[in-house]
Amino acid sequence: MTSFNYLFFNKRFLLFILALPLLFLSVLGPAETKIYRLFINFDLAAIIEVYFNSDSFFKTPSTSLRLLFFTTAVIIIAYIPVTSLPIQRYQVKYIEPITKYLIIFFLLTILSTDNLYNVVSLILLFLSIIYLLFYSSKEFSLTEKFFLSSYFLLFYYPFLHASYIETSLSEIDNYLRFLFAIPVYCLIREIRIKEEHFKFIINHASLVIGLSAVYFYIFHDSIRVNGYTSTATIFGNIALLFSCLSLLSIKSFENKLFRFYPVIGAIIAFYAWSLTGSRSSLLILLVFFILFLIFRDLRKNFFFELNVKLTTIFVVIIIGIFSQSNAFTRIANSYDTSYSYLFSNGEANWRHKDSIVPRLIIWNGSINIISENPLLGVGQSNFNKSLVSQIKNKKIQPIRNDPAMLAAGLNHAHNQYLDIFAKTGVVGFITLIFFLFMNFFFFLKKYLLNKNCFYAKAGLFTIISYSTYMINHTIISHQQSSLFLSFFLVILAALSNYNILKARKL
Repeated sequence: MTSFNYLFFNKRFLLFILALPLLFLSVLGPAETKIYRLFINFDLAAIIEVYFNSDSFFKTPSTSLRLLFFTTAVIIIAYIPVTSLPIQRYQVKYIEPITKYLIIFFLLTILSTDNLYNVVSLILLFLSIIYLLFYSSKEFSLTEKFFLSSYFLLFYYPFLHASYIETSLSEIDNYLRFLFAIPVYCLIREIRIKEEHFKFIINHASLVIGLSAVYFYIFHDSIRVNGYTSTATIFGNIALLFSCLSLLSIKSFENKLFRFYPVIGAIIAFYAWSLTGSRSSLLILLVFFILFLIFRDLRKNFFFELNVKLTTIFVVIIIGIFSQSNAFTRIANSYDTSYSYLFSNGEANWRHKDSIVPRLIIWNGSINIISENPLLGVGQSNFNKSLVSQIKNKKIQPIRNDPAMLAAGLNHAHNQYLDIFAKTGVVGFITLIFFLFMNFFFFLKKYLLNKNCFYAKAGLFTIISYSTYMINHTIISHQQSSLFLSFFLVILAALSNYNILKARKL
């Protein structure tokens, strides 16, 4: 079969070529430009002029025709993975090693570089699309289909919602990461990475995160280290996650020189978290303790690797780091105002350092928005406007005593559950819950099939951890956190799926 005939008979490739122009047309803008006439007339010069002279060349599919194009395109894209390939397929010899190195670079650079992790993720996405179109052949189980559908729905509904309440593309582009994660899963599910090697990657990442935090603390004079992220909370969330994952990997390596490497990685990443001053991240320590009690092999390996004396030293070091951390100081600083606000009907002390009262007020305002707009919410660009309206109507206190910034310019709720409910209504909230549940169910099922599978345990811990992070942080409002969450989960899911299928064949 010639290359031309292969492309002609490749249904996946033909569907992809059909979907791209529909998707492109659905998001072209700005609204005042008659963009369709430009394309009908093939006026490329005018299109280029629009591109360079417009601040919003792309927009959400907010009209019926745009929505029709967009929906048709994404349905076609969703159908691609389950479409069969021609019998003869091209095989790329170096795809597997390249993918392995891309995973390594993604995990090592997510917090230690300004933009390299984005470049790596784009290369991984491009490679996964090529692989999906021309090589991927394994059928999907029913569990996998539901698992991937949760990513698709979390991506699609915000764009559908934007057709009812017009939203700027910048407010919802982070949801695209969940669509991008689907082909990445399709690629990684067909390659093998030894668990021991992946544990090394996790511990290397913990070490790199720790060194990055120390660098920013010393050379950038950061009171709360945030590195190359937009907030210290993002840095703290990922740092503490890797610290706990290092502990989850604590099992005798074949090379005894690395026997204590997971413990060292855990301590260093925990120190990185301590420099961020992120208080809400601490919730996952309770998650880790519960999983520690559940995973018998973890308890056994932990106490085997670290005898009672070394375990005591480890605990003392962790307590010492926490007691000297910025997070501990911020927790102590916030106690008085929080207690007064919650239990004594006290006035909010806006100048009190590290007060959590503003966040409590935002949550109260979010609940009001939900109760007033339960079906569709207020739209993804209108949250701040709604908060200001509530302040002016005396429903909540001002977040700042500044007439020009009563709601502090905030357009998110500091709580992912309240945020998506307030902005997109009950259906948006359900898509988020479905996403979290399907990820939990997927990893739990893999764990029950093979309780020694590190990927399944790491996936369970990650999805539960981010479910707790979402109580105090709007994960999807930040590009870096949404990219890391979606890609890291599908990496663990794909590797756990391959690992267990391989083990059952042996």
